[in-house]
Amino acid sequence: MICALRPGYDPPSRKKVSGELLDTVYKEIEETLKSELSAEDVSFTMMQDGWSSIKNDPIIATSIHTGERSILIDAVEPSDEKKTALYCSEIAKKILNILKKQIY
Repeated sequence: MICALRPGYDPPSRKKVSGELLDTVYKEIEETLKSELSAEDVSFTMMQDGWSSIKNDPIIATSIHTGERSILIDAVEPSDEKKTALYCSEIAKKILNILKKQIY
C-alpha cells in the first residue's frame, strides 16, 4: 500500500525501527518529559489503576497527570503478591523515588 501511495519510498526495516529509531524517539520523549516535569511551576497527580490481562493476570499501572497530559510511568504484574493498600503504596513510593532521581 505504501508503494502505491509513494513508489519511491523505502520504509525502514523492522530491525532499524525496533533498534535505532525506537531508541531515538524514546530519548526525545524522555528529555521532553524531564524538561516539562522539572519546571518550577509544574504540579502533577499520581494515580494507580488496576485491571486484568487477557490471561486474567492482575496488572497495576501508575501514571501521572499534569494539567496538559497523562504519562504512563510503569505497569506491574504483581503475580503472587496480594494487591493490598500496603502493596500499592510500596509501588507508589518506588515510582516517586524514580521520579525524584530522574527529574530533580
